[in-house]
Amino acid sequence: METEKVILVHYHEIALKGKNRPMFEDRLVNNIKKSLGAHVIVKRLSGRIEVIPQKTQFDKALKKMGNIFGISGFSPAVVVPTDLKEIKKAALHLLSGTSPSRSFPPGWSPRAGSRAGGRPPQVKKGTFKVVTKREYKQFPLNSMEISSEVGAYILEKTPPLPPPSASSPASSPEAPARREAPARREKGDTGGFNNKFINPPQPSFSKGGSKKFLRGGRWKVDVKKPKIKVCIEVLKDKTFIYTKKIKGAGGLPGGVSGKMLVLISGGIDSPVASYLMAKRGAELNFLHFHSYPFTDKASIEKVEELLGVLGKYGVSKSHLYLAPIIDFQKEVVKKTDQKYRVILYRRLMYKVAEALAKKINAKALVSGDNLGQVASQTIENMAVIGANIELPIMRPLVGFDKEEIIDLAKKIGTFEISIEPHGDCCSVFLPKSPATKARIDDIIIEEKKIGMEGWVERIIEKISNSPNF
Repeated sequence: METEKVILVHYHEIALKGKNRPMFEDRLVNNIKKSLGAHVIVKRLSGRIEVIPQKTQFDKALKKMGNIFGISGFSPAVVVPTDLKEIKKAALHLLSGTSPSRSFPPGWSPRAGSRAGGRPPQVKKGTFKVVTKREYKQFPLNSMEISSEVGAYILEKTPPLPPPSASSPASSPEAPARREAPARREKGDTGGFNNKFINPPQPSFSKGGSKKFLRGGRWKVDVKKPKIKVCIEVLKDKTFIYTKKIKGAGGLPGGVSGKMLVLISGGIDSPVASYLMAKRGAELNFLHFHSYPFTDKASIEKVEELLGVLGKYGVSKSHLYLAPIIDFQKEVVKKTDQKYRVILYRRLMYKVAEALAKKINAKALVSGDNLGQVASQTIENMAVIGANIELPIMRPLVGFDKEEIIDLAKKIGTFEISIEPHGDCCSVFLPKSPATKARIDDIIIEEKKIGMEGWVERIIEKISNSPNF
C-alpha cells in the first residue's frame, strides 16, 4: 500500500479555549487555505488540522506553514489506515528509508547477506523512541502497548550485521582478528523492550562522507534522550506517523482579535509592533503620516515595501492610509514653544488616528512606542500624548530593549528595509531641546495657539488610500 504524505498541524493556545474553540479552529483553517492557495485540501480534525497539498507543491507549502499565526508546530507526516500492521510498516519506513511494503531488498537476508544478490539497507545510526497518542480509544491496544509493539517491530526488522564475504578485508589473512565487544546490559536488565538501551552486536560504519551509516545493525532504544522520536497519532479512520516536528509561528489565528489601526512610520519599531499584534490575532490596517512635498516620497515607498514583507504573516489584505501633515508642522513651528513640537506632532497623530479608526470600525490603535527610547517616549510624555484618546493604545514593544527589537526585525525580514534612509515626518523641524516631562496643562495652552481641533478635521479630509494597498 502506498502511504499518503500530508502536513499535520498542531496548535496550543486554541486548545485552551472553551465553547468558542471551533471559531478559532475555523479561522485557522481559512487562513491556511488563503496562505497556501486554492490547490490544497485542509481538514479540521479532533485537536489537529490535516493539510494535503499537491505533491509538486509540498515543499513550498511546508515553508509557508511557518509564517501562519495560530500554529504551534507542524510535521510532514504519512497517513495509513488505523491498523497495527500498517502502522508498523510505515514507522519502519520512516526510520530506514525502505519500502513500507517490504523491509529489505529482494534476495537479502541476515544470513545470506549481499551474497544472496541484494545489499543490506542503509539505516541511519542512532537511538529512537516511539511515542503514541491514541485519540481513538476503541483501538484494542493502549498508547504504551502500541509504542511497544512498533518499537519491537523496528528492532526485529533491522537485522544484525551480516557475515563478511570471502573477498572482504575482514576475511583476509593479513587482517587482524576483530574482537566483538559484548553487549552492554544494565543492572536488572532482562533484555525486554522497555530497557533504557537494547544493545545489538557491534555495527560497522561506512568510511565515505561526513555522515556515518549503520549497515545492517540494530537501532537502539533510548526513552530519555532519543535522537529520533517516531510519533504516532491514532484516530478512528486514519493514523498519522512522523519523525520531525517544526516549530510554528505561535500566537492566535489572524483576525480573531478584531480590527486595529497601526501608526506606521517606516522605521524599525512600528513594523515589529505590527508583527507582534498580528501574532495576537489582530486584523491590521495602517496609517502613515508624511511631510511630502517637504520630504520626498521615500517614506511612503518604504512603508509599502514593509507591508509587502508583513504580508507573509497574514496582513496582505490590509489597507494603507496616507495623511499629509507638513502644513500643520509649519504652523507649530511658527506659533508654539519649540520644546513641545514633537509632542504636538504626536498628539495630532493620535487624534487623527482615533477618528479614522472609529470610521473604519477599528477597536484599538497600535504604536511602536518603546519606553525611554527617545524624548517623546518618557512615561510623562507618553501619558500626555495619549491623554483624551478613548480607544486603547497597544504598545507591544514598550518593555523591549532596542537590541531585542532589532533582532526581531531581522528575523521577520523588515530590518534592512527599515534602515534605508528616508525623510521621517517627526524629524522635520526638530527642536534643539525637546521636553521630556511635559504637563497636559501646558500642552493644552500650546494647542489653543494653533487651533488643534480644526487641524485634526482638515487632515482627516486629506487622508488618501495608497493605490498599492
